[in-house]
Amino acid sequence: MVKVTYKGSTLAESSSTRVVEGNHGKASYYSLKIGDEVVPDAAWYYPQAYEKAKDIEGYVAFYKNKVDIVGN
Repeated sequence: MVKVTYKGSTLAESSSTRVVEGNHGKASYYSLKIGDEVVPDAAWYYPQAYEKAKDIEGYVAFYKNKVDIVGN
C-alpha cells in the first residue's frame, strides 16, 4: 500500500480497487483524505501498464468529477 503525506498529514492512500482495462493493464486507485473526509478512488494509475500504454505507466490521474482541477 502507498500513502501520500505532507507535513505528517495523510493526503492519499492506496485503495483496494483494481480494474483491468483492455489496452492499458490493471489500474490501481488512490482515495484522498482531507481532514476527516475521504474521497474514495479519486485518482488512478497503472503501476505496470501493457506495452501499448507504457507512456502513461506510473503517472497519476484524477477524476474530474471527484476533485477540482485548476489550470491547463
